[in-house]
Amino acid sequence: MLIDIRELKRGYRMGEQEVWALNGVSVQVPYGDFVAIMGPSGSGKSTLLNVIGCLDVPTSGFYDLDGIPVAGLSRAALAKVRNQKIGFVFQNFNLLARTSARENVELPMLYNATALRGKALHERAETLLGQVGLGDRMLHTPAQLSGGQQQRVAIARALMNNPPLLLADEPTGNLDSQSTRDIMNFFRELNAQGQTIVMVTHEDDVAAFAKRKIVMRDGKVVS
Repeated sequence: MLIDIRELKRGYRMGEQEVWALNGVSVQVPYGDFVAIMGPSGSGKSTLLNVIGCLDVPTSGFYDLDGIPVAGLSRAALAKVRNQKIGFVFQNFNLLARTSARENVELPMLYNATALRGKALHERAETLLGQVGLGDRMLHTPAQLSGGQQQRVAIARALMNNPPLLLADEPTGNLDSQSTRDIMNFFRELNAQGQTIVMVTHEDDVAAFAKRKIVMRDGKVVS
């Protein structure tokens, strides 16, 4: 099991009151799955994605990622897990504006202790850009690319360290309908090749590309 979460809670203090963004969530995601997490605003889906992505720490509960019990790790240890185990794709792309597509893709490898360097690093980035259909755009900056092309660069960057888990947070939120279909078809192809994907979305037509849906409400999984 790649993701094993049991009775996870995440609470926040608001004045005298404790609010539970996650309130006893249990989720299992096997290797090779493609899951869409859905729910209204405030349902806890973004908090769950942040905990899965080791960007946030649960208040209580069990979380095992790729055989590692991450719920009790230090921030430094969490950063190492993030770099080695997880690739992130965000709604706003989060690319460096003055940096080429290839250099953007290479970034995660620069923080990897077992990283490729020099020619091997460039070749890995160029191979990934070729896979996302941007082999002829690798020296372009984000300003020279369309929204759909920028998201493809972001996907290539997320795959740079060959992580077992790809997390996508509203990955098509800033894209037109054609670019949305292109990106989601590419996610489906990645999943068919064995990549595990967990995606947050509020759009039913985007969630339809996933193998299954997890629906949240009020900090709980309701279906």
